[in-house]
Amino acid sequence: MDSAGTTIKNVDQIERLVRMADGAKNGLGLAPNVSQHSLNRLAWFDDEDLVDLFDNYPRERLRVWQSGGNLRSYTDWEPVDTTGVTGREMLECLYKGSLWFNFQRIDLVDERYRRVSERLYDEIAQECRDFSVEFIHSYLLVSSPRAMVYLHIDAYENLLFVIRGGKIFYLYPAAERRMVPLETLEDICAGSEDFFEYRSEFEQWARVFTLEPGQFLSWPQHSPHRTRNNDELSVCLGTFHGTPAGIRRAEQLAADRFFRLNAPSLPFARSLGRMLDAKRFGYRVIRKLRGEAKIPKEPVFARARLSASAPTGVIRIEGDPVVPEFARLAQ
Repeated sequence: MDSAGTTIKNVDQIERLVRMADGAKNGLGLAPNVSQHSLNRLAWFDDEDLVDLFDNYPRERLRVWQSGGNLRSYTDWEPVDTTGVTGREMLECLYKGSLWFNFQRIDLVDERYRRVSERLYDEIAQECRDFSVEFIHSYLLVSSPRAMVYLHIDAYENLLFVIRGGKIFYLYPAAERRMVPLETLEDICAGSEDFFEYRSEFEQWARVFTLEPGQFLSWPQHSPHRTRNNDELSVCLGTFHGTPAGIRRAEQLAADRFFRLNAPSLPFARSLGRMLDAKRFGYRVIRKLRGEAKIPKEPVFARARLSASAPTGVIRIEGDPVVPEFARLAQ
């Protein structure tokens, strides 16, 4: 079942990790671009290495979700409990089911990924004009053959590096308000649920990218997107980053929401120009003093648990739902 088949353990043995597409060099994130990377040459991603990662990763940072097959039913995207499941059993469940594992902030947990993430962005900055970031967050994403991720928007700018398996990436324009009303985008930047309802008419605006190992996609901030795997296990590195302009954009939308709901009569509720900086500053102060500006997260409950003996890798939990392991340990 492995498809990695690589032997390089030390990333320093690879001369270059990225080679940017010409379009990305003149403005990363201004338009979608497929560029090249060498992460798939690393021997970190075969089945045995994944089992070791699963066994040793802090469970409070491991989010496991199950998806359905209906694009309209994003509420089928549900958390799955991992209590008592070994790394090898997790891998079996991935091959059987329709599951998505998110190893959150792997750059904070594994020194190898921190170094890789920093080097990726150093090389990107060398090739891309006027590109700099104030933060980088990295996530390893491992998902089942044919699994999908529902239509959603991320608050910050991001990249997707495909390492194993193939992924079909459906990308929609950021400015299309017939898909995403401004108020919905403000909610997302303020911490609300980032999934939203899919409608078939959205496909008139879709751009479809078929991504293979060794490719990564960049796209404009706040572009709606969804993905579907091919018939192989998928391993991807996902990164969020904050350029100065991207941070301002996300913070401005969150501030707009806060003042729209809490102080709509103020003259800068929908202000432009210099008032934007004043609004962002006020929003930061309120968040720091009151801790209430961001939308609070809803409690997470699971009605399913991983089970290698189940045909789909998941069993339903009888009785009341439980707090999944990641949420329980994070408390």
